[in-house]
Amino acid sequence: MGIYINKGNAGFAKYANCEYVDKTGMIAYINSTLGGANMLTCVTRPRRFGKSIAANMLCAYYDKSCDSSALFDRFAIAKDASYKEHLNKYPVLYIDITDFTTQHDVGNGIIKNMQNRVAADIKKEYPHIDFSSCSDLMDVILEVNANTGEKFIMIIDEWDDMCRELSKNPGLMTQYVNLLRRLFKRGNTAAAFAGVYMTGILPIKKYGTQSALNDFREYSMTCPMALAPYFGFLPEEVKALCERKNMDFDMLRQWYDGYNLSKVDWQNEESKPETIHIYNPNSVMRAMDAKSCDNYWARTESFESLRQYIDNDFDGVKDTLQSLIDGKPVKISTLSFGNDLNEVHSRDELFTLMVHLGYVSYNSADHTVSFPNLEVRMEIIEALRTSRQHKELSELIKTSDRLLQAT
Repeated sequence: MGIYINKGNAGFAKYANCEYVDKTGMIAYINSTLGGANMLTCVTRPRRFGKSIAANMLCAYYDKSCDSSALFDRFAIAKDASYKEHLNKYPVLYIDITDFTTQHDVGNGIIKNMQNRVAADIKKEYPHIDFSSCSDLMDVILEVNANTGEKFIMIIDEWDDMCRELSKNPGLMTQYVNLLRRLFKRGNTAAAFAGVYMTGILPIKKYGTQSALNDFREYSMTCPMALAPYFGFLPEEVKALCERKNMDFDMLRQWYDGYNLSKVDWQNEESKPETIHIYNPNSVMRAMDAKSCDNYWARTESFESLRQYIDNDFDGVKDTLQSLIDGKPVKISTLSFGNDLNEVHSRDELFTLMVHLGYVSYNSADHTVSFPNLEVRMEIIEALRTSRQHKELSELIKTSDRLLQAT
C-alpha cells in the first residue's frame, strides 16, 4: 500500500461500517464512462456535501491491491451488471490536493514537489521497470502502461483547493493548469488512464471562453445531470434515517431540504429531466448524532471572500439579497461565470458562485435562485447582521429573527 498509489479501502470502510447512506449507485455510472469519450469526470459540490467520501468510495472499489467485495456486496452497486467487471481491477492514484496546499512551506516548488512525490510512489510499486528516461509524472505513468498494459484510475480530491488557497500566485496557477493539461489533454491520456475522477467545490476555471480542461465532463450544482441523486441525501433517505433515529422528518425538512437539482436518467434515453430535492448530508448526520436540528454549517473563508461584493452593494446585490430574505426567488444567468472565487464581475456571476458554494439553490427550470433552507438562511442573516454596510437591512433581519423564533 502506497501513499498515493493503491491506498486500499480503509478510507471508505470507516464510513461504510457506520451509519452509511448508500450512494454506491454512482459507481455504476462511472463504470459506464471508463475507456470511453467521457472517461474524464469532474464532480463539484459545496463543502460538507460528501465529496471526500465519494472519492474514497471509488478508490476502495477500483483499487487492485485489496479485496473490497465484503464492503460492497451489501450495497446497491452489487446488483449492477458492471459490478464484478471492475471491482478491484485497476492501479489507483489518489491525490488530495490539500495534502500539498496545507504544507508549512508552500512556494513555487509545490507543483514540482507534488509530481516528484507521486512519481516516486509509483516507482516503488513497479521496481522492475526502468524509469531512467522519464522526465515527469506523465512519463512515469506511460512507462507503467508500456511495460504492463495497465491503465490507471486517477482520483483527485479537492482539485480546486490550489486555485482557492493560492490564487494570488499566478505563476503557480499556470504551473498547476499546465500539469493538469499534461495529464489530461493529450492523445496519451487514453493510454495512461481507464478513467479520471476529480472533485472539488468550483467547476473547472475558464480562460476566455474556453475551459482549461474542456475534455472533462462536468457535473455541478447548476448542471448535475445523471449524478444529481449522489450530490446529497434524498428525502426518502432522510426519512429512513429519521425512522431509525426517532427524529422528526418534517423538522429536518425545514432545516436542511431545499437544494433543487435537475436529474437525468442516464439509463433511459427517452426519459425527461426531473427535479429532485437534496439535503446537506453533513448537517443531517450531525443532527442525527445530536438528536437536535441546528446550524451545523458554520461560516468559513468562502463566505468571507463574498463579503467584499456584498458590503460594496456590488451590481445591485443588496436588492437581490433583500428579495431572497423575503422569500422571493430571483432570476439569474449562470453562463458568464468564469469559475473563479476571486474574479466576479456581475451580480449574476456572484450568485452563480453562491450556488456552487451552497448558499443559494438554483432552479434550472426557471433559472432562479433562492435560499434553500432554514440553516442557510440563518447563516446569511447572521453574516448580514455583522456587516456595517447593510444597516438598511436591519429591520428586515429583525423581522426574519421573529420568523425564525416562531419556527
